[in-house]
Amino acid sequence: GQRQPFRAVMSPMFVFTAPTRRYRAARRLPSAPPCENRRIGERADIDVRATIAAQLRGEAPPAPGEELIGLRFVAWGDRESTWELEAGACHHNPTGVVQGGILCSLADVAMATAFASTLEPGETFTTLELKINYLRPVVEDTIRAVGRVVHRGRRTAMLEAAIVDSSDREVARASSTVMVLSRA
Repeated sequence: GQRQPFRAVMSPMFVFTAPTRRYRAARRLPSAPPCENRRIGERADIDVRATIAAQLRGEAPPAPGEELIGLRFVAWGDRESTWELEAGACHHNPTGVVQGGILCSLADVAMATAFASTLEPGETFTTLELKINYLRPVVEDTIRAVGRVVHRGRRTAMLEAAIVDSSDREVARASSTVMVLSRA
């Protein structure tokens, strides 16, 4: 076959090197199912709480994005939820640590499912704002995010999540504001 052109990547020491076979293999992510394009409100019949409870029991598949990243639903209770991720090389950025967007997605899912426990029939929600602080790098580890509802108002809510490593050291902290939507 044809020879591939040289593409430099950054190693953890910030030295440009050619990608190794192991590096290329680690970058191959599983394929998610094809996306269905929908408009807001097209799935007005969905019961968010029932769907999340079914996911936790293993009776409903995870959302495609959760499956693609490798997020695992661990626990769900009143105003709180826990998710885990086996962070590895396939989640790394060019500097050799878990990419910040992966951590942000983990925190976002934990906060969203925690908030979903407060929804009434006919309600759904959307994120208005999301902020995350990265406290220490993650290379390869089991990381856990615990999301919780700080305040639930009639139209908006404030959420937070802490992400910890297997030694219970906090690696990131996130907060979010969501808006409650009524399906009418």
